[in-house]
Amino acid sequence: MADFTFEITETFGKLPENSNGWAKALNKVSWMGREPKYDLREWSPDSSKMNKGISFTAEELYGASRYTQQNGYKIRSVNDN
Repeated sequence: MADFTFEITETFGKLPENSNGWAKALNKVSWMGREPKYDLREWSPDSSKMNKGISFTAEELYGASRYTQQNGYKIRSVNDN
């Protein structure tokens, strides 16, 4: 069985860390040596471990963004009234 490998090739943003030091981040990640994909998941402080997340190709991420805009969804901060 092949070893599981990944490489974070680019980081776009990171949300505040939780009490264990883990934080959700939007990265571009190459899984198993493949073409990097946009990836949203929670990472350990040194980025050596991760929790479940979701990966998108550029087209999928663009489509998700367009879908939310076209259907009137607005992303708001929890502090917005």
